[in-house]
Amino acid sequence: QYQNVPFPIDRGKAAVMKTLTSFSRIVTGFDYEMKNIAARNGVVLTERVDVLTGPFVHLDLWVCGTFEVRDEKITLWRDYFDLASGTGQLLISPLRALLR
Repeated sequence: QYQNVPFPIDRGKAAVMKTLTSFSRIVTGFDYEMKNIAARNGVVLTERVDVLTGPFVHLDLWVCGTFEVRDEKITLWRDYFDLASGTGQLLISPLRALLR
């Protein structure tokens, strides 16, 4: 399972890959800065800044992620981010690109 909260959950590898691949329509670069990470009993919590870039996109998103791991495989990946902040950045991204 994969979920970018507040969007719907993707279940199964094909659905997850479809969602992640759809990002490539506007995002051509990805980086992150890990702020904090903790793990216990097969659950990993991350606090990070995801940096998504593209020709007309530049997003710095503060993200908290939850990963559940079983048999060395991620069985659940859920990211939480501020949708209002992301939307605002998405709206000004073309202007930022022109000013670069």
